[in-house]
Amino acid sequence: MPHLQLEVSHRCDLPPAQLWPIISDLDAYADHADGLAETRVTDGSGPTAVRSCTDTRGGTWREAVSEWVEGERYTITVDTDTYPAPLRAMFRAFRGTWSVEADGDGSIVRMAFDADIRGGALGRAMVGPMKRKAEKDVAATLRSYEHAAREAEVDA
Repeated sequence: MPHLQLEVSHRCDLPPAQLWPIISDLDAYADHADGLAETRVTDGSGPTAVRSCTDTRGGTWREAVSEWVEGERYTITVDTDTYPAPLRAMFRAFRGTWSVEADGDGSIVRMAFDADIRGGALGRAMVGPMKRKAEKDVAATLRSYEHAAREAEVDA
């Protein structure tokens, strides 16, 4: 079965404790990710959270936290049966992990995605261009997290 992995990291001079509240705010993900119009926790919180996502085209789906290590990382598993039709046709499974770790006097913030692709070679061919765009979008999201953490520092 074809598989897709994508990992993007960003180093900044802020401590992990300052970044964690920003990256772990599951309701605010859409504030940082350009392709999303809304993200909203619909049940639970932290390690038991279930989230609803709406993209900028109006498509919606459900996601659930499948791993949570407070202050370090969490993984979200998408309910691909609820994906909009084009994504449902492309992905059999989709998971994302958000993490922050100390790096000297700063941090590395990372987002990693792991997906099982439908459609064999054709599926892989379709995902290639999507992966390149996703890498740019994820890098922008990570920079947005840093910006938000800096704004929160000023407001404090």
